Amino acid sequence: MLLIDRIAESDGKTYAIAEHDARPERLYFDGHFPDHPIVPGMLIVEMMFQTAGVLCRLIAQEAGLQGVRASGRAINVKNALFLKEVAPGSTIRIRAEKKFSLMQYTTLSAEASVDGETVCKAELTVLTHHE
Repeated sequence: MLLIDRIAESDGKTYAIAEHDARPERLYFDGHFPDHPIVPGMLIVEMMFQTAGVLCRLIAQEAGLQGVRASGRAINVKNALFLKEVAPGSTIRIRAEKKFSLMQYTTLSAEASVDGETVCKAELTVLTHHE
């Protein structure tokens, strides 16, 4: 389930910025919540992981690694903080920034914002595969 609509910016080494358009017709608004629709917080965390995955692939390509798998694994999410609800019609901007890597594990800071205001932030760890 792809939740990021586009990569807005990246240096291919340390950060990537993706965007998600929370259009009113998105399926997740149907039941979350009927009288007060908001983007589910865990979907925002998944958007962060997807942005982190894109960054890890870009880093591997930049390093010249061959056979980078199209998938990775979400290993850990720490200190997730949900600061503001996201309403239909918003564009969520997700920034993932590499903190460090150890073997095939990469730890990143991630932040989601709407109109310049942080709505969620967390520290993520992903496992990437290189063949």
